[in-house]
Amino acid sequence: MSTPAPDDRPADGPTDGAADPLAGRPAGVPAGTPYHRLAHLREAWARPARPVLTALVAIIAYVVLASILLVAVVTVLALAPGSPQELGTRLGDPASPLAVLVTLAMGALWIPAALIGVRFGGWRPVRWLLGVVGSFRWDLVRSAAVPVVAASVLGTVLVALLVAGLGGGVAAEPAAIGPAILAGILAAVLGIAKAVGAELALRGMLLQAIGTWLRSPVLTIGLAALVSLAAASYSAPGLVIAAAMGVACGYLAWRSGGLELPILLTASLTAGGGIVAVLLRIVAGSVALGAAEPASGASLAAEQLGRTATGAASIPGVASATVPGAIGIGLLALIIAALLGRWIGRREQLAAAEPVRRSADAPAPQPVAV
Repeated sequence: MSTPAPDDRPADGPTDGAADPLAGRPAGVPAGTPYHRLAHLREAWARPARPVLTALVAIIAYVVLASILLVAVVTVLALAPGSPQELGTRLGDPASPLAVLVTLAMGALWIPAALIGVRFGGWRPVRWLLGVVGSFRWDLVRSAAVPVVAASVLGTVLVALLVAGLGGGVAAEPAAIGPAILAGILAAVLGIAKAVGAELALRGMLLQAIGTWLRSPVLTIGLAALVSLAAASYSAPGLVIAAAMGVACGYLAWRSGGLELPILLTASLTAGGGIVAVLLRIVAGSVALGAAEPASGASLAAEQLGRTATGAASIPGVASATVPGAIGIGLLALIIAALLGRWIGRREQLAAAEPVRRSADAPAPQPVAV
């Protein structure tokens, strides 16, 4: 029986079997592998250069795909009726189907980009991006979907109304019912795709890349959150949202052992926030049509929501709102993440600072041949 080459050997036992005082585990006791250390399931996957190659391949893939999308959009706009000024206004309007389509499609492009980066840069199966079991745990999503979506939508509405109360009145253009409904449908569908792309790239690929070098989950999550700021809009509100989502979703990925809950949280804030923004723009437009002066709480809430809630995933191209609105959405994400972490602990019977891990007794995954 031949001995595997060094690059094809499984990791020698549990990679995180050292003492873990926070989880009450002494040194030498098999702990299994947490989510951010899954690259260590095989020696070849954990080579020091692999995270850099993974990121480079993913970025190149994203740039190519984004260029193709933008060229297609520009071509369509050039052939579409209307002046450039009108098209520019529609691109900046959160209730415009065109703006929703372009913004969320740019974020969704991280789905193929991240998968290409991990498969051909990291040279490992993409299924280990999903979680410690190597597949998507639909039962986890079904159990948490209703409360997470409800909390996200209601919390977003509350943040918008609070910002409206703090900021005074802002004029709003009336939103036509037809285009606004279409924008809401696009936000619901593409918001989910954008959330999947954001989590695959920023919590899956990035978290596991940094976890290849670092054992500590605190340092890994913190560094991943800092790196994710580069994917945010370069404004104070955008950076606040990116940092909060980086910590909240990074913690959830580590605690739950996968991307199911981070995707659910990001999708709820992105799609739910976009839908609420469109609805409020319709209400604001109706109020403005019947008012002598366009100043109303609904109007301001719509303006803030259109720039804040739909930017929760921190993907390039997403606009953000005022600092109070961004802080509100960020705190909402952190609170929901903390509650989900507590729920996971009860569900899986975990200690307060212990994650769901891949079992130490589980067989090593097969190496990638081609």
